[in-house]
Amino acid sequence: MISKYQTNIKKVKIGHGAGTFNLALDEALKLDNNEVVYFLENDYLHRPQSYKILLEGIEIGADYVSLYDHPDKYIDGANPYVEGGGEITKVFLSQTCHWKLTNSTTMTFATKIKTLYEDEKILREFTKGSYPEDFKMFLTLRDKGRSLITPIPGYSTHGETAWLSPLINWENII
Repeated sequence: MISKYQTNIKKVKIGHGAGTFNLALDEALKLDNNEVVYFLENDYLHRPQSYKILLEGIEIGADYVSLYDHPDKYIDGANPYVEGGGEITKVFLSQTCHWKLTNSTTMTFATKIKTLYEDEKILREFTKGSYPEDFKMFLTLRDKGRSLITPIPGYSTHGETAWLSPLINWENII
């Protein structure tokens, strides 16, 4: 799937996720305000039509979109906002799928450049060490009034088998 899209690979030797995110953020902030940017960690798989789904999430008005339905949203104790096997949420419908409002995600997400400019201080605050504090970052963005949605079921998954997005046979995607 990646061969369908223009690639511009820049090799760096930063050595940690927070640093590479900030480098990617610097590059993204050079783009037009209405452009959509997708920050993608290197250990994710995507289902077919993920690009279309990602744009649908932006089109329905979310500030931030992740295609990863993180299983921590269904496990008591894995996320402090989960109780009884789920989080309190709101569900939306787009042309292709359902979406849920969620409290956090990983550093794999999409947004408009305009939103990055407005939230740059928060994004940098939680990525100034060697490891991004994504959970705290998204809670702070939520407290600012930002929305984060994910499709249910997910259209991407983390490569770590303990944290696969539920309800999809990811072996068939590989």
